Amino acid sequence: MKHQNLRLLNTLPTIEALICFEAVARCGSFTRASRELLLSQSAVSKQIRALEEVLQCGLLDRHARGIHLTAAGARFLEEIEPMLYKLQRAVLRIVTEITSRYAALVE
Repeated sequence: MKHQNLRLLNTLPTIEALICFEAVARCGSFTRASRELLLSQSAVSKQIRALEEVLQCGLLDRHARGIHLTAAGARFLEEIEPMLYKLQRAVLRIVTEITSRYAALVE
């Protein structure tokens, strides 16, 4: 079972790359996404390139006035966006729960 998990991890892109992709797709530009993520435009671009390498396809059409999702990019965003928000909600839920427990102990 452990070997299967390692293989799975080797095929998954990083969470950073997924977050950058979602932000670029939503913002419509590398510049706006980089501002939102507090990263350099170069760092965001590198994450997108790394993601495209993992997936072995282009996700964005880059133009002087911004970006457009390719068909593959649109399909991928449709799949990962709900998962990222679900992950965010799970993290917030557990942090809130832990904080509440700690606050109850301190009182």
